[in-house]
Formats: sequence, structure tokens, C-alpha cells
Amino acid sequence: MNLIDKVVSYFAPKSALTRVQARKALRYYDVAKPGPRTKKWKRPSGTANAAMDGKIKTLINTSRELRRNSGIANSAINIFANTVVGKGIIPSPDTGDNDLDVAIMEVFDVWKKECDSEGVHSFYGLQMIATQTILESGSVLVRRRYRRLSDNLSLPIQIQILEPDQLNDYVTVKTGSNRIFNGIEVSALGKPVRYHLFKYHPDDIGLFSQYTTETSVVPARDITIAFDKERPGQLLGKPMLTPIAMDIRDLDDYEQAEIVRKKVESCFTMAVTTPDRDNLSVGVQDTDYTDRRVERINPASILYLEPQESVQFGQPASVGGYFEFIKAHKMKISTGVNMHYPLLSGDLADVNYSSYRAGNVVFQGAIKKFREHCLIPMFCEPIWRWMIDTAIFMGKLPSNNPKIYRVEWTPPAFVSVDPEKDAKTDLLENRALYTSWEDSVRKRGGNPKKILAETAKLLANLEEMGLESDVDVRKMARSGIKHKDMSDAETQGKPSK
Repeated sequence: MNLIDKVVSYFAPKSALTRVQARKALRYYDVAKPGPRTKKWKRPSGTANAAMDGKIKTLINTSRELRRNSGIANSAINIFANTVVGKGIIPSPDTGDNDLDVAIMEVFDVWKKECDSEGVHSFYGLQMIATQTILESGSVLVRRRYRRLSDNLSLPIQIQILEPDQLNDYVTVKTGSNRIFNGIEVSALGKPVRYHLFKYHPDDIGLFSQYTTETSVVPARDITIAFDKERPGQLLGKPMLTPIAMDIRDLDDYEQAEIVRKKVESCFTMAVTTPDRDNLSVGVQDTDYTDRRVERINPASILYLEPQESVQFGQPASVGGYFEFIKAHKMKISTGVNMHYPLLSGDLADVNYSSYRAGNVVFQGAIKKFREHCLIPMFCEPIWRWMIDTAIFMGKLPSNNPKIYRVEWTPPAFVSVDPEKDAKTDLLENRALYTSWEDSVRKRGGNPKKILAETAKLLANLEEMGLESDVDVRKMARSGIKHKDMSDAETQGKPSK
């Protein structure tokens, strides 16, 4: 409060208070100021869990309905999932012991084909199912299922993929300081300790007579839940389509309205005015379902009317701007799912290499974030640890320090718009030491160890057969000239042979 305010407050305290409040209001952010532009804003406070409390099932069901009946919604989820997983995010053991790495991959290569509790997918197929479930339903639950030795599996565990609907959100019993939110029981620090699950999917109860609403409590060590976490303390994720659900529905409604309007326009209607209705006939006579007389004329018909007769044709008003509206709306939807418009819409009319590649930057960033912060740490790595622990327990791997069982995950490469330009860029970055050769290989979905082993085998075969190729960069440049010949030509100032 300055000197003037103090003086005013001495004589008129209420006026002084008004002055102070008005001065504070001038320092507000515009969006925080009360006024006509912000009076209709809804800005409730609350945690991420409070924001979804009681609304998760509505969000999930809305997302599923859009995917079932909206082409653009289904396409958005499919494109995102296919880009994230592709042929699979492949593990490569990195223990520092080549023999141990080989032993681990031998165990994994057998188990990955039998890991699905439903007996349908391989490990990479489960990655795709999990990713689609996260995008469509916000979260996916992965449960470790123990199996009998008599099941004759390579490892007595399998993986069960569950939808978040199977969490029993009616459970409210608290144990000590633990809290329960939507069937997830967490400690005082917010770490999940138990999951309260329906034994059967609640939407299947009634379809199968033996299904009940019985609940089972599963310890957190046998469950991993994967979702795109956005806020601290968040326990479940929201479907990808949630922020743009209204826009997708508006787009579908508009397109349906336009289709109906076009159908109306295509109806050729004619009104005839005559003083003698009974004797008038301009076409083939018929009646409608109310027995009113109607007539139909054939294409290229010529009508001859009496002097007092006239014909008036229906002329539906044409509405423009259809394509512009559709494009603008699809751009908005594309932004909502972190894609660029040509990718989601398939409209490549005004696209060139530079614009498409620039548009891909945001999309690829979203894909990398989803892989590195969601699918790999919340899905792939927990399952890998379950597999390693079981293999050690069964004596198929040595019981070393668990920290030694490190693993690198190699996702599929992004599709290149111009492979030659991208290859040159990688080569320049490797030579300038901006990136390593191994990183460039992994970026393209390859396994550096495997490529080196295969290359060494190829070079040994070439050496044994007395063949030379520019594949062997130690001896020959890409142009097909030997390094020795190039050196001699530069020394003597003569063209090389």
C-alpha cells in the first residue's frame, strides 16, 4: 500500500480497499480476469484421478463407439499403433557377455511364441494389442499368469491382456493408510500394491451363465498397467480420442447432413399449374402410397402445354465450402492426435518432400514419447523381467545379479519419404561424430550386433573366395575404386585406372 492509499484508508477505508483490489486485478493474466470473455469458462480444480472419477467408463465407451463407427477415428488409432509397434519392438540383451546374450535370446525366441495366455499372438502381437487398448481405452492391464509344468511350456508363465473395465471400481474398503481408486489400491506414497479385479469382464456377465461379479485381489508384482501418464499421481489414462471426440462427431454429422442434402438435390421435382386438373397429363400416370396422383416423365421428354398451363421445377439451393470445411475440421482432428493432416486424411495434393518431412517431425516425436515413456517401461520391460526371473528359477539362465540382465529395445524404423537423402544425412552425421553408427542402425530398426556379425561373415566369405566388393569399405570406396589406387593417383597426379 503506497502513501496515497494509506491516506485514503485513514479517511475512507472502504475506498482504499477498492483501490488495492483494482490494482491487483490489473496484474492478472488476461485468461484469469473475470469478464465477458471468460465468464463461460469451466475451470474446476482437482487431481488427475478426481477429474476422471466416475467418468472413466463414459470416456472409454465414447472412444470405442467412435472407433466402431467413425472412419477417421479408427484410422487415427490404427495409424498410431502401426507406427509405434510395426513388426515389433525387439529386445537385444546387453549383459556384456556374448555367450549369456545368446543364451537369453534362445530362451526368449521360444517363449515369445507361447507367451499369450489366449494362445493367439506372439510377444510382438501382444505389443500391438496392448498399444491399441491404451489408445482406445486409455490404459491396459497386463497380468502374469503362472502355469503348471504339465502344460509343457518352455517357461511356466504366460501373459494375459486385460481391459481397464475389469478393475472393480465398487471396492471402497481401505486397509490402513492405503487408498483405493477405481479398483487400484495404492500405498501412502501412491504406489500400487494390489489390484481388485473382476474375475470376468463385467460386460460378459449375462452372456455366459457361469460368469459372476466375484472379485479377486491380485498383488502388484503380478500386474503391470500401461498408460500415457500426464500428471503426477495419475493411476489411469484417458483414451487418445477424448479431446477431439466432439470434433469427430461434428464432422460425421456434417458429412451425413451433406449426403442427405445431395440426395434431395438429385430428386427431379416438377409442379404443374393448370385450370383443368382432371384432364392434364404430362407423363406416365401413377399413384403414391396415399393414392394421390403422380406422374413420371422419361429422360429427354418434350412437354406441350396449353396456353393457360405452366410448369415449375424445383431448384434446391446449392451450398458451397464443403471441401474447405472438411479439410479445416480434419486438420483440427489431426492436431488433436499429434498427426499431420496428409497422414491422417490421405490428401497428398499439396504435399512435397520437405513439407511432408516437416509435418512428420511432430508425429514422430509423439511416437517416440509413447514408446520411451509408456510402452517400453510399462509393458515391455516388466514382461522381460518376469521372463528372466522365471528362466533363472527354472535353471535355464545363471542366477547372476539381476542388474546384469540389461536389455536394449529396438523399435521399427520410421518409413522414409526419400531413403537416399536420409541415408546421406546419417552418413554425414556419423562422420561428423554427431551420432554413432550403432544409433543410426537402431533408428532404422536394426540390431548393431547382428549386422556386425553378418557383415564379418560376409567379408570372410569374400576373402575366402578371392572376391572384392565395395561392400568391404576397408579396401574399396563406394565408387568401386580401390583405396590404394586412389592414393597412387593422388600422389602421381594421374587418373587412376
